[in-house]
Amino acid sequence: MRIPLYAIVPNVSEGRDPAVVEAIVSAVRAAGARVLRAEMDGDHGRAVITAVGAESQVLEAAFACVRAARDHVDLTRHRGQHPRVGACDVMPFVPLAGAAMEGAVALAHALGERVAGELGVPVYYYEHAARRPERRNLADVRNVGFEALARLALQSADHAPDAGGPALHPSAGAVCVGARDVLVAFNVNLDTADLAVAKAIARDLRARDGGLPGVKALGFALPSRGIVQVSMNLCDWRATGPARAFAAVQEQALARGVRIHSTEFIGVLPLETAAEALGDALLTESFGADRIIEHHLPPPEADAVAALDPFIDALASRSPVPGGGAAAALVGALAAALGSMTCNLTVGRKKFAAVEETLRASLARLEAARRELLALIREDIAAYDRIRDTRKAAAAPRDAALIAGARPPLRVMEVCAEVLEQGRLALTLGNPNVRSDALICQRLAAVALLSARDNVEVNLRDAKDRAAADPLLARARQLSSRAAALLAESLGGGGDGDADGGGNG
Repeated sequence: MRIPLYAIVPNVSEGRDPAVVEAIVSAVRAAGARVLRAEMDGDHGRAVITAVGAESQVLEAAFACVRAARDHVDLTRHRGQHPRVGACDVMPFVPLAGAAMEGAVALAHALGERVAGELGVPVYYYEHAARRPERRNLADVRNVGFEALARLALQSADHAPDAGGPALHPSAGAVCVGARDVLVAFNVNLDTADLAVAKAIARDLRARDGGLPGVKALGFALPSRGIVQVSMNLCDWRATGPARAFAAVQEQALARGVRIHSTEFIGVLPLETAAEALGDALLTESFGADRIIEHHLPPPEADAVAALDPFIDALASRSPVPGGGAAAALVGALAAALGSMTCNLTVGRKKFAAVEETLRASLARLEAARRELLALIREDIAAYDRIRDTRKAAAAPRDAALIAGARPPLRVMEVCAEVLEQGRLALTLGNPNVRSDALICQRLAAVALLSARDNVEVNLRDAKDRAAADPLLARARQLSSRAAALLAESLGGGGDGDADGGGNG
């Protein structure tokens, strides 16, 4: 079983304030996507973030990124060389392992509707997500710039956004949301301050001007460094890779009496491009990715079931950690994930429009619960280690460790109670075709909560400080009663049956 993975590569119109960029990166990370790189450039006035994840993770991360950029970036004060129309200027979805372009298009459209509707930032769709053929090429949408587009969007349907608007957001502009293949962002810096040279070379290299296939190129000045740059997107890197692009720039630069200063990649790139560049640099015959040993190894997260093996093996081993507390937290995370799945298979569908807002809010809370429960696995292990370290310690340190050790499982109980609350909404309002999954969400959350209670009680049983221990036990009993009531409500609403359809089982 392979989980489809997608990348998002938001380009944010901020290249000089690290605190702003870090706030936006933190928002992406907090939404559940894995941030691979974040880099900023003051001359361009731009930051590029690369993050990966499953569908729900990249969708929430993309939304969080646009929201954070809207709140932190003011285009009316922005300065930079790069064309831009938005605080979060572009947001492409890129299908990776196990994913298809159709999925990336669906994610782009889902994000666009949310951004326009909830954030008040209009959206233009481009590349495979374009709804108008003249907008497929991003440059045809963005090159007029924020100030001109803000006027044109109000004056002409040809420039009106695809979602939201027609007025652009006064400080955040618009966001170009797309679905595209992997590209390689490759810059060649020239040892001259003559911008005309960089622009001429860029023009000669561009595919649309008869240059190299799959190449988009612009010439920029880099005032902070006193040089200029040919900035390229290698959109078909198999046809034109970095080595071929570099050779073309170098040939044209030398013909104009200009030397190459340096080169740089932005974001991440496929292994094959590195192999190709290495082979060309060393003049090696028949050199490709098949020469790289990692190319022949399965990716470590390609199989979702196999990815669980190390944890399950550790759980089954002679080691006391991970133990029951960690297992309870994992079961709670599984419950939250099933609740999220039910919400994800409901929102965005017209027949459920009346409950969309409610379930989007539930989805956000379920995703937060899932992330916290996974973090609590580590906290439970650390708490057990502290208790074990105090076995021969004096009474006070031992007591403190026991009480501290009860807090992670108690928090598991609290978070699982939240999963039960939100999962009940998913069960009663969500897509009936996945009712069985929503029911299992409820059962697993209740089991995880009750299992965590056992850990709370075991840790507090020997605690001498009853003034500290008893309130925690009371809270655990309260949560247990609440869980029983919520589960009874859920099961009472439809029993154990599956009359509405199978689901994923």
